[in-house]
Amino acid sequence: MSFVLYLNADGTYMKGGGEPLWPGQRVMLDDGIFTLPESFEESPGVCVTVRDWRIPADGGYFLLRECLLRHMGGSLWPRA
Repeated sequence: MSFVLYLNADGTYMKGGGEPLWPGQRVMLDDGIFTLPESFEESPGVCVTVRDWRIPADGGYFLLRECLLRHMGGSLWPRA
């Protein structure tokens, strides 16, 4: 599975490419390696579903956003 995480000017991490992320998956951010939480927020749209992962860190969290084509969402992928 190959994907890129990048930091936007607003401080939000964005995921580009690859398969959808899974709860418990480890990801490398600028501040180190973190484990994704067991839940996420999901906003389904007509063509794209947006998933927001809030990764706990030092009393706050990092926000990691992934945009999935609608056919990649649904019952095959984990739900919040």
